[in-house]
Amino acid sequence: MRIIGLDIGSYSIKGVEINVGFRQLELLSFYEEKLPLSEAVASQEAKRETVRKAIRDIFVRNHLLPPFKIVSAIDGAYV
Repeated sequence: MRIIGLDIGSYSIKGVEINVGFRQLELLSFYEEKLPLSEAVASQEAKRETVRKAIRDIFVRNHLLPPFKIVSAIDGAYV
């Protein structure tokens, strides 16, 4: 089973692609999209859109196509 792990932080979105099998775990790849400094993005909606775009860019640039499961960690400011 392929799993994409996402860490949605305050300065970047980090992703890891792993393959999980019976008694094994294989790291396939690591991805990171930097976010602009918080001063550059004023409104909350603009910040959310910036995070959405960064997540979308990770999947599009790295050709991450289903099937996979997603596990994520979210910065407390976005919860």
